[in-house]
Parts: sequence; C-alpha cells; structure tokens
Amino acid sequence: MAERGVQKMNVTKQEILEADNREKFDKIKNSAWEQNAFENLEVVVGNPLSETKSECMVVIAEPGDPDMNRSIQKMFRDRYPEMTEMRNNFEIIENVVKTRNIENKDEVRETTRKIIKIKTIDTKDDLWDLLKKVREYTKEEKIENIVTHKIAEIEGEELRKMMQCIFMETQTKIKMYVPKSLQAETGKRQFKATNSYAIVVEKKGVDYNTLLKEVKATLAEKEDRKAIRTVRSTRDGKMLIITDKDQEKEQNIRKTIIENIEEANVRQITNINRNKKTLFIRNLDATTNKEEVKQAIRRELGDRGEVEMKVGDVRPTRNNTQTITITIDKDSAETLIRKEFVMIGIVKGKIEERMQMTRCYRCWGYGHAASECLEEIDRRNTCYKCGKEGHQAGQCNNEAKCPLCEKEGHTAGSSACKIFRIALKEAKRSAEAPQKLN
Repeated sequence: MAERGVQKMNVTKQEILEADNREKFDKIKNSAWEQNAFENLEVVVGNPLSETKSECMVVIAEPGDPDMNRSIQKMFRDRYPEMTEMRNNFEIIENVVKTRNIENKDEVRETTRKIIKIKTIDTKDDLWDLLKKVREYTKEEKIENIVTHKIAEIEGEELRKMMQCIFMETQTKIKMYVPKSLQAETGKRQFKATNSYAIVVEKKGVDYNTLLKEVKATLAEKEDRKAIRTVRSTRDGKMLIITDKDQEKEQNIRKTIIENIEEANVRQITNINRNKKTLFIRNLDATTNKEEVKQAIRRELGDRGEVEMKVGDVRPTRNNTQTITITIDKDSAETLIRKEFVMIGIVKGKIEERMQMTRCYRCWGYGHAASECLEEIDRRNTCYKCGKEGHQAGQCNNEAKCPLCEKEGHTAGSSACKIFRIALKEAKRSAEAPQKLN
C-alpha cells in the first residue's frame, strides 16, 4: 500500500533531470522515485566529521539555529570556530593540513579541505538556490566528493531528493549523514521539542528524603502542584522537580518553596545554548574572582532565581583592572543590559553585550566576509600569533605582533588592537541605528 500523500507512479530519471527549478521539484518530490535515480547520493548513518576522504563538506545553518548551537551544526562550529564569524549565506573555509615524515623531514604532504557554510533564511525557499550555488562552485573547483548532513527543518527524504535533483548528471558524489537514531532509508525526523520545565532544589546539610518531606508539605495545599509531573533525585543528591511547560505555575512553585523553606537553594534549569547572549563585565578590581561575579549576578537578577550561566576566567586589563565574560539566557541578559552596572565588591562592573562583527578569514580584516574580500593580501597560511608565514600559532616561539595595526604585544582581534576597536565601534553604531530610528 502506498504511503499517504505519495502517488503510486514512480518518477523516472528523465523527469528528475527536467525538474530544473524549485516549482518543478515540488511537483515530483512526494512521488516514489526509481531507486536507481539516486546515483549521486548515498545516505550514511553516523558523524560526518569522521569522514576523512572527502574534499568538501557542506554545513547547513538553519533559520531556527543561525548560531549553530545544536546538533551536528554545533559539532561543526566547535571543530571550525571560524564559522561563528561567517555571517553571509554562502562562505567557504579552506582547511590546509600538512603532514611531515619524521624520518624524512623534507617529505611534506599537504591536503586541503573546503568547508562550505550555507545559511538559510527560509529553508524551503532558499535552500534550493544555495545548493545550486554549491553545485556550481564544486563543478568549477573540480570537487568530486561532498559530505553533508540532515537538517531539522526538512524531512530527510525530501532533502535527499532535492540534492539528487540538483546534482543530477554531475560527477559529484554526495554522502548525506544522518544520526544513528534515524532510519537511513527513510530519513524520518526524530527531533523532539522540550515540553517541560525542570527545577532543582537543595538545602545545605539536609538529605534528600528530609527535603522531600518539606517540599511536599509546603506545596500540599497549592493549586500549582498539579503541574508537577515527577520528583526525583539527581546523581549528586539534589531534588529535581519536572513540571508541565506552564511558565506561571513553574514560577509559582519556585516562589512558594523559596518563601517557605528557609535556606533552600532553588533554581530553574534552562538550556542556555539555544537562546543565549554573551556579556562582558568590565572595570573589576584586581582581586575579583569568578564566584564573586556569579553571586553578584544572581543578586542583581533577584526574583528570577538562580539561573544557569557560563562564566569565563577573569582577565587582567590595563591599570590593574579585570574583565570577565558570561553567557546567560537571553531574558536575564537583557535585564542586566538595562541595568548597565552590577555591584561586585566595592566597584560597579560595567555590563556590555558582546558585539558580533563580520570578519574575513582571508585577510583578517573586518566589515566583510571572505567571499566579498577585495584585499590583495591572503593571510590564510599566516601564523595568528606573530603574523608570519610558514608555521602555525601552536608552534610559534616569536613575540606576538598584530599584522593589522603592525604593533607588537598583541595578536589580531585583540582588544588592544586599534583596528579592532574601530571595527567594534562601527558594529555598536550599526546595532544602535535601528533603535534610534524607532
């Protein structure tokens, strides 16, 4: 029996070849295709980053996750941090690996892999055009093997058909990787949205069972308790309360526990990776530590409870002051940004949102991407530390020197760089412009 929405007739290779635009593809995508039609594409279960033989990888950033904070996109972003600076919808990283024979140091083997990042704004509308752009680029560069991955916002089978349709009658072979939890032959989606909240409760010097009795007694007469799905212990003995995804009831439960159980430490667990902001806190005194910063932030947020945050190391700056970076959920971040300052110790720390600046990985300049670069200089094989060619920063014994401002004592991209400060000022001006218009 045919699946619902799938016509009984099989689409032939000739019909696929004739579907040379999105409208024609939409007419045949729900039909069954002849199996021998998929001559360019192979579906593989596993991790695309484990692929060692491919000349080119295509990473797809989706509208729901433009910063690549989830799934396979996050793995690519962590492997290639340059992707965080790529803001256009089609950009390329060239990753050059040199392998040297220990016994014969003159024998060096060099391999280059292209990593293409395509960024969709409306997946179904523009992915077709972006994949065609990939086809033209790989054809021009004579690239015959591509590795890519399944995405969340299009069914795996549709993406498989789309790629085959676009690369039909080319020499390019594509491996589309899907997670182990998916059936390779169907590509059905297995993404599950979070439909609950989680609260962690702990009390110093009190064991789990005693705390559980206190919490039960506190919530016994409250209507909001009906939103609780389950209560259990965490691996380290804390109490974990899972509730329905009802923000008002979840907040009331936390508030009731805080107000009625003395010295209870209550916080909501949030996934800061999906909806987060990064802030700088500047002007800290020379003795400030991470724990003082955490306590000050939580005190400043007040009724929001103990939100989860990622706190970096304090970094020394000029005049015996320090700065620190924190990553926190968007709502909490915006609350802090509105306050502008936070009292930490005896000083007011200045709160600033980290600005996203477009930076070219080819010339290292700001305000444009590599695909738009008109500079003659190419720094892709240049040491990030000293600005000289012939080695990488990890093997560099030279003093730091920035090739952008030609000053010693700092690397390109450092806050000590005049070029960086000018670019940052311009980014801030651009970010504030829409607000002033409103």
